[in-house]
Amino acid sequence: MTNTTIIVLTKNEVDSIEFTINELKKNNFNNILIVDAHSTDGTIDFIKNKNINYITQKKKGYGAAILEGIEKVNTSYVSIIDADGSYNTNDIPKMLEILKTENLDFVLGSRYKNNSKSEDDTLIRSIGNKLFTHILRIVFRVPITDALFHFPVCKTDCYKKLELKFSDFSICPELPIKIKQKNFRFKEFLSLERPRVGGVSKVNAFVDGIKISYSLLKLFFGIFIFKNK
Repeated sequence: MTNTTIIVLTKNEVDSIEFTINELKKNNFNNILIVDAHSTDGTIDFIKNKNINYITQKKKGYGAAILEGIEKVNTSYVSIIDADGSYNTNDIPKMLEILKTENLDFVLGSRYKNNSKSEDDTLIRSIGNKLFTHILRIVFRVPITDALFHFPVCKTDCYKKLELKFSDFSICPELPIKIKQKNFRFKEFLSLERPRVGGVSKVNAFVDGIKISYSLLKLFFGIFIFKNK
């Protein structure tokens, strides 16, 4: 898997980072880039001891970490995961195979394809995800089942061409919206979310829901009113 980089997002993940790195290496992914949000719990010490490439993100936010990581990637393919063990990295080789054999630009992990459920759901998160997914399907005409799961396996140059802007969790729905807008080839892949190995959720359902709503409004006006390319 030398032509694939896995970006791993960390923020105080000392309890789960070893599990995540070991699982990636068992799947022959050795091009690993950690993007760390100023961890203070020993995460960086572990990364240094394992001689894993890492950067410390400059700007605040989940989306900012992703965009700063993408800038450093020069392999043909890339995937992006959290470090808490909830992303099933065993699915990445399967997603890569689909990407290549079906000549796609993106394969997007979905927790809800085929009416599946997420282990990490609370009632408010479940309602929020269904609402935002419905908005993407009806308003933006994006045929997906999971608007808030940022688990792509894709061609690196295509990801960069999306020119994603949002520095918070709004980058999650921005990704499929921009994929559809720019006519990239994609499909979803059922990837069941697992219970965390360690760490805690960084999502504030209410606050982040408001931010995502505002971001979707900006995207709507940009795409349909002002016809931004």
